[in-house]
This record gives sequence, structure tokens and C-alpha cells, in this order.
Amino acid sequence: TVSLRLLWNGQIAAFKRGLPITGGSAETRDIDFLTPLAHDVEETNPTFQWEMSYDERNWWPVGASGPHKMYWTQTAPMLPAFPVDPSAVLYDASLEWVSESRLQFTDAANLPAAIARAVQAKVLYSDSHANPGHPLDAPDIPTGIQCTDHALLMTGLLRSVGIESWIEYLVNGSGGKAYRYRQGDNEHISFRARTALEDFVEDDPHFTFHALVRVPSMDDSLLDPVYGRQGRPTFIEAVVPIEPPRLTTSDEFPLLSIAGFFSLEQSVYTRLVCSHQ
Repeated sequence: TVSLRLLWNGQIAAFKRGLPITGGSAETRDIDFLTPLAHDVEETNPTFQWEMSYDERNWWPVGASGPHKMYWTQTAPMLPAFPVDPSAVLYDASLEWVSESRLQFTDAANLPAAIARAVQAKVLYSDSHANPGHPLDAPDIPTGIQCTDHALLMTGLLRSVGIESWIEYLVNGSGGKAYRYRQGDNEHISFRARTALEDFVEDDPHFTFHALVRVPSMDDSLLDPVYGRQGRPTFIEAVVPIEPPRLTTSDEFPLLSIAGFFSLEQSVYTRLVCSHQ
């Protein structure tokens, strides 16, 4: 048998012993690195020098390889990364998304904030169309997709590099109930929020709900991949969830409910009607 070591910039980066020789050659798989080649979530493209030894005292060069595209994650990927995809597959496309987001949005507060901005930049927003396929297909949907689909993509990207996250739904309410009012034929309105026009959705729209992404390891950040920002949108109209209910407007509406899931069955329907028809 022989031992094999891998050198990067003159330093031993990986090592493996006890490889059998067959026909004058030895093969190895899944060689473990002794130290990471990066100290952040990123892509590297190193070139390696390879050496072999029979006694681990005398080493002979056996060639070079590379450059190798390598992705470095924060911790072990959390698989399955996408809840709508039960397969425990780590997609190259996810790792490319994350590394490109970090390079593109260098002024973002942290990596999740950069990913939120990347999702906003690449995925169109619509309040009436859902993603019929895999979350990674989202940039290719010309009609735009709903906020839940943006959040599904973002959580899958984060989990692919070992960052825990989950979707939280923003509704106006209290006591686990969403309070709703009517705008035109839609009786499911939960609140109106101050936002800019985003793709196929008007500015200051009315929401039935809005999906956000919670990242507990990053100061418990709440991120919005639709609008590419941190924190929830500001309510400018909602129902005061006390009896008798009434509509109110405020730049800092104090009553909101964050739920781990969304269901219309958890709603209180009022007879109130929005003045913005």
C-alpha cells in the first residue's frame, strides 16, 4: 500500500494512507482535508500538487491537478435543503447561487441579506402565480411567482450551506387569528404595507399574507426576499384586532402576528371595507 498527500501553496492540505496499488496505480476517493482552504462561505478554485510514499518518510511527486471548483459551507449542508424536494441532493446550482450572491452584494450586512437581495434581483414577483416546479427554477418563470416561492428558494439556498432558516408568515392579528377586511371582491385582506412597485405588484399593495425568512443564527434576522431587505414591511392599513374591530392607518402599526404557517381557517372576517378600491 501507499500513502498519498495533497499540497496546496506548499502546505499539506489533505492526507490518506493505506491505498492499495493495482496495476501500478492507486486510486482514492473522499480524501479529507486537514484544514479548510477558505474561511467563509465561498467558491475557490485551487490547483494541487500530489505526492506519494511507501514509508511516509520519503515522498515523490506524482503530478498536479486543477484548478478544482470547490464550495465551502458554513456548516454541513442541511438536507433535504428544499422542503418541497424530499431528495437529499446538494445541488451545484444552490452553491453557485450563494457564492455569487456574496460576491455581487458585498455591501450587504451578512450572507443571508445578500441572498435576499439576489433572490429579489433574479426572481420576478407576482401575487397571483405560484411556482409549478422546483424552487431553483424560479428565475425562469416569466409570469413571476408569489412570496412563498421566493421564501422557499431562499431557505433552500441557506440550508444548502448549513445555515438554518424557515418561513414565517406575516399577518395582522392577535391571539393566533388573522383579522381580515375587504378590498373589492377580495375579503381576505390582512393589511396594506408601504412598499415600492415590484415587478407585477403595485406599490403599497394589499396583502392576504406575506412570507418572510427567519435566520436565527444571524441576530435572529427576519428577511424579505421579495423586496430584498431586512425586516418586515411597514403597515399603513390594518384592522385593530379588538372588539369592535376598526380600520386604522399608521406608519408603525403595533399589532402583528408572525405564524409558522398560514391558513385562512385561522381568520376573523370583519365587515370592514378598504377605501382604496
